[in-house]
Formats: sequence, C-alpha cells, structure tokens
Amino acid sequence: MGILEGKKLLITGVLTEASIAFTVARLAQEQGADIVLSSYGRMLPITEKIALRLPKPCAVIEL
Repeated sequence: MGILEGKKLLITGVLTEASIAFTVARLAQEQGADIVLSSYGRMLPITEKIALRLPKPCAVIEL
C-alpha cells in the first residue's frame, strides 16, 4: 500500500520517458494512484504510445 492508494490524478505533459510528467505518472502508479493522462491534437497519439510504457494501463483523454 502506497501513500497515494485510492487517489485519482490527472497528469498532463506525458510525451517522452524523459519528461517529468512521465516520472510523476510512473511513481504515482507505483504508490497506488489511479491516473488519467491528458493530451491534445497531434500529441494525443504520442501520449497514447508512451502510456503503454507505464507499469499499469491508464486512460488517455483529449482536453
């Protein structure tokens, strides 16, 4: 059980594994949070692809 167990987070800016947002998303999942990633326009497919590299599946939405 992690410090974020049962929490829900919306994370923006996940475009590469080197981004701070990706690290936040990964650590949040490891600490038990349910996450949703957001992106927009031409960046949406990039975010969907990088989301597959996270420890657990998560939703990717367009805002």
